[in-house]
Amino acid sequence: MGKKRIALIHFPCNLLFRLFRILLILAVFLIFLRIIIKEFKYPLFSINSNKFLNFTITFSNVQKDYLMEEPFIEPCKGKQIKLLVLIMSRRETFYKRMGIRKSWAKDGHEGIIIRFVIGGPKLKEENSTLLENKLQGEQKVYGDLIRYSIEDGYNNLHFKMGAAYQWQQKFCSNAEFVMKTDDDTIVDLPRLEFWIEKKAKKDSKKGPAFFGVVYGKSRPIRDPGNKWYVPYEHFPGNLFPRYMQGASYFGNGKAIKLIMQHTKEAIGFNMDDILFTGTLAEIANVSRIDYSVHFRGQFNLQKTEKCEEGHPLVFSFFRSFKSLEEYIKAYKTLHDIKCIKKKN
Repeated sequence: MGKKRIALIHFPCNLLFRLFRILLILAVFLIFLRIIIKEFKYPLFSINSNKFLNFTITFSNVQKDYLMEEPFIEPCKGKQIKLLVLIMSRRETFYKRMGIRKSWAKDGHEGIIIRFVIGGPKLKEENSTLLENKLQGEQKVYGDLIRYSIEDGYNNLHFKMGAAYQWQQKFCSNAEFVMKTDDDTIVDLPRLEFWIEKKAKKDSKKGPAFFGVVYGKSRPIRDPGNKWYVPYEHFPGNLFPRYMQGASYFGNGKAIKLIMQHTKEAIGFNMDDILFTGTLAEIANVSRIDYSVHFRGQFNLQKTEKCEEGHPLVFSFFRSFKSLEEYIKAYKTLHDIKCIKKKN
């Protein structure tokens, strides 16, 4: 009887111990599974990458959760930032980023922050692991990448622009002006600074505004076979609002803050320049001021240009570049522009 009594006393303890072991194993498994799922959902970030933060971009028709790498050091905190330049780039275009770093970005200073905006990998990205390792190495060396987890691509351009502006609002909201440009664009930063001081600051006193080449009202393309096809559910109107040409434009800090406060009121679609500098600018009552004299396209940059007070008007142009050397040569061409001599 004594032995049986002892067995009856210890049986519940053994059962509890086994149950505890099962629960512990299950908890470890769930933690591991959560990590795996997160890695699958956000393949951009490896377990060993930098710290990342949760963000959400919301339009009236879609809401997207994503991750954003946190900067090593907050670049704008406690500083007077005259200009933040957000350069739209892709994961694989390393030579374009190096071309910019070795050419026009070298003429920046502490009051100018330059960042490349890069999204997540496509589902069938070639050499994805190798490219990811290269990007992480690039970030460690230069620290100038804004990396977010939404798949990069033409259909997600509105998320790319939204992520760029959310980064600005989070980490560089004190920037006086914010420029959006592409990685096939050349900018003369000292010349841009001159025109900001002489012209854009005065125009900014009138209120929030974008500055650049302003496109007049145009009709959406409704042909599904066209690259720029816009379905009615994305834009039901017959005419787009006035918007900025997207290769390069800039706005004052007040403009960026306002449009980002109104994203929930606009239908999100991939025509990012129309969405942010057209639709959202209209909703937020942000002006679009024509500065077309300061911007050039691929083939219309001249060796001599119009000037004021000895400074050429043009400070930005875009072109297709195939090598780092072409960036350096193109920047020299822009930087060395002479003033047209006035006729007597």
